[in-house]
Amino acid sequence: RYAYNLLRGSGIPRERCAVILARDCPYAGEFQGFRIFRTGVDITAHPRSDLFEQFLLPWLCWRHGYRSLVSFEGRVPVSHPGIRTYPIIYDMTFAQKKDSHSLKYRFFLGLHARLSRWFASRILTISETVRRDLAAAGRLSHSGVANFPPGGRNATANATAEPLSQVILLAERRRAWTPP
Repeated sequence: RYAYNLLRGSGIPRERCAVILARDCPYAGEFQGFRIFRTGVDITAHPRSDLFEQFLLPWLCWRHGYRSLVSFEGRVPVSHPGIRTYPIIYDMTFAQKKDSHSLKYRFFLGLHARLSRWFASRILTISETVRRDLAAAGRLSHSGVANFPPGGRNATANATAEPLSQVILLAERRRAWTPP
């Protein structure tokens, strides 16, 4: 639902957006009218998914004329010429509570948070608390981090729980999108 709300709240016409969904994603119906690219890559399987996002996502955007990319897994391609990138970071638990995640998962979450700090056009968070935690941990200015909550003015009344790992790309053709 968060991905759908972000797409809807952006105000970009559906025909100018695309999403990448897992082949077996049960939520494809939520994205009618958007261009859908299917993938067999399990985006939770590191490092294979990292290679997918580092190389294939920028190529896909370039190939199809998309200028903005939102990663719902908090990742940003290091090289993305001409493409504005917006990784979403949901919480900082991996950095604040060492026993909350496995060592491997903490490593990848920390790596992508650092890459986002260095290479993202802007980082998106789901709450003001996460925005403050991220800004403090990464010594980022608040202007480099935008808060886009899953509820409120951008949510629909009948929001459902959706695995955010099912949707990893929001892109707009022709002109770059800037989050609110």
